[in-house]
Amino acid sequence: MKNKEILKKAIEKAVKNNWEIVNQKVVDYEIDEFDNIFLFWNDMNIQFDIFEIIFSHDFAKAFWGEDVFEFETLAGIHGYISWQYHIQKLAVAEDKFKYLEKFI
Repeated sequence: MKNKEILKKAIEKAVKNNWEIVNQKVVDYEIDEFDNIFLFWNDMNIQFDIFEIIFSHDFAKAFWGEDVFEFETLAGIHGYISWQYHIQKLAVAEDKFKYLEKFI
């Protein structure tokens, strides 16, 4: 899948999961020919670049959720909130889009 298609599907998933920015639900989006992303809610739209979106905490919460998961290591049991764990993994992923693609 191409990066733009991955991005579209990721945004669609976040919108479906009630993605909010500043306590306003994102209702639609548009990606132009220069890969600028326009998000729409109420009577507003704002332009963002790709990395502003995928590293946004609001996007991450809607995309990965806020469930807590635990895992055990030799050092003990660790708990992570899903979106916080995945945004960290996304930050160090060599290919950000391939990482997102695993979850759409």
